[in-house]
Amino acid sequence: MSELQLAPTIRTPRPDEVPQHKDILDNIQRKQIANIVEGFTLRENASHEQPFTFYCEINIDNSKLWHLFQAFLLQFPDEVYFIYGHKDTDTLICTSYKDKFEILNMLSPYETELTQDGFLKFGVAFHTVGSPVYPTILLGSFIRRGFTVMNGYGEVISLTEHEKQQILFKSELEIELEKVRSSEFSGKPSRLSGIYVVNDDEDGKIALSHVFLSKIQKGLYDPLILHIKPIFLLSYHKGDMQWLDEYQHSKDISCFRSYWMGEHLNKHPKHEYLMEGMVHPVNRNEIELLRTKGTFIHPCQTYWQDLYQPKFSQLFIE
Repeated sequence: MSELQLAPTIRTPRPDEVPQHKDILDNIQRKQIANIVEGFTLRENASHEQPFTFYCEINIDNSKLWHLFQAFLLQFPDEVYFIYGHKDTDTLICTSYKDKFEILNMLSPYETELTQDGFLKFGVAFHTVGSPVYPTILLGSFIRRGFTVMNGYGEVISLTEHEKQQILFKSELEIELEKVRSSEFSGKPSRLSGIYVVNDDEDGKIALSHVFLSKIQKGLYDPLILHIKPIFLLSYHKGDMQWLDEYQHSKDISCFRSYWMGEHLNKHPKHEYLMEGMVHPVNRNEIELLRTKGTFIHPCQTYWQDLYQPKFSQLFIE
């Protein structure tokens, strides 16, 4: 198999172009004898801090790169958004949702620039309905890494130190809760990928207000609440949310076990229901609301706006 074809703008530096340090020169020597060819690796996401199940790394000749991008894009849903930025920056620019063929037509004139600029990374992504926990974990990850958090208009979101600490605590709580589930209660639906539902009764209203009322009052959420019916059920869990509040006070990990075991903290449980499977809205008007409000929200604002939070599917080229 022939050596991987790079873009004409990229090459390995010559020894006389770099500082004469042994490790740098050794790296250049290794590159000269390395057998880098076309191929791919497929790996599961071992970290709970990123909203995807697996990722794939692909080596492909630069002359075929645009065709690969087109092939992947055509497998995506009709509505996607475009992402781009400098390869060394953590701040990416996102467009609004557009028809995937509109994006392809918009990008096609710049095929050469996109595929041969070694300082550019770009991709497409879309959201599907999923867990409201992921945005908290993502935001916590951004804060831990010192990333700048921006909204969909390129404006920096200012967070107080207290707000950062709250986000970090909730992010770490969810990660630890998922570790307990995966190691001791693997048959239960994950809070990171499951669908959150409540009963359509007074207890359900109390549960929703417990989670979202303060955020609504602060203008951080505009919840979309749907009446749904399960179509296909893989797994199910009924848990008392008060165990998570109890952990905030006690820091006792046994609270997580009690939550996954379905135990009640007291005589007045606040139940939430987790399920993995498929659901469908039962009200036609709500289906239309889901199309217009629950799905096509701006991709860079999702961690602030909606009860019906997304998870990511994305393709990145850099």
